[in-house]
Amino acid sequence: MLGSDLGHRGRIIGIGPHPVKDSLLPFPVPKSLICKSPFAGLSEHQVTAPELILASTSESRRALMERLRIPFRIAAPGIAEASIPGESPGQMAGRLATAKARAIATTSTADVIVIGSDQVPASNGATLGKPGTHERAVDQLQSVSGRWVRFHTGVSVQRPATGFSSTLVETYDLRFRQLGAPLIERYLNAERPYHCAGSLKVEGLGILLLEAARGNDQTTVLGLPLMSLTRLLRDAGLDPDVMFE
Repeated sequence: MLGSDLGHRGRIIGIGPHPVKDSLLPFPVPKSLICKSPFAGLSEHQVTAPELILASTSESRRALMERLRIPFRIAAPGIAEASIPGESPGQMAGRLATAKARAIATTSTADVIVIGSDQVPASNGATLGKPGTHERAVDQLQSVSGRWVRFHTGVSVQRPATGFSSTLVETYDLRFRQLGAPLIERYLNAERPYHCAGSLKVEGLGILLLEAARGNDQTTVLGLPLMSLTRLLRDAGLDPDVMFE
């Protein structure tokens, strides 16, 4: 006799993607030995799919990815977001999105799909980067007061195991209200968007600074265009339609 924790005679659940059905053995099995498959609750598509990696530490992009309800993990790409002379905002967004995805993809020996994204807003031909300081953020918001700003957002999907590599750039336009100094100060002190391109945290109080918008996919302005991303994932061999939990 094995001990007092017995009580499931012969019930064994195997470990692996295809657990063994309950079997009756001629001896009792301790409860401590009864275990479920680590794949329990996952569909066949989720078990066999390549690992999905988001090459970004942005909380906004993480939240957008979570909308798809597909398992993924975060990795920091460590890419310098510098512009190249003569480069357009759209070209810069596409180049940096690709560089971020490749920085992670090239370090993996497993079958992975890596997503990179970058956003470059521009107004009147001038690129609006991340201000970094309160003073620069004030200058940025004063410069776009009453103006349209175009947000260029690049999204790149890389799957080294199959050679898949594709990048798309989407745009979304926002018109800022006439911004007075008191509103600018209150907004900046509340949101501190010093690491946001164009000083705009549109998922927060930044929405108060705007009066009009135009574009096909509002997630573009949030930093990760989900319509384009899901199309690229399908092309790469991972279909979001059958992957969500």
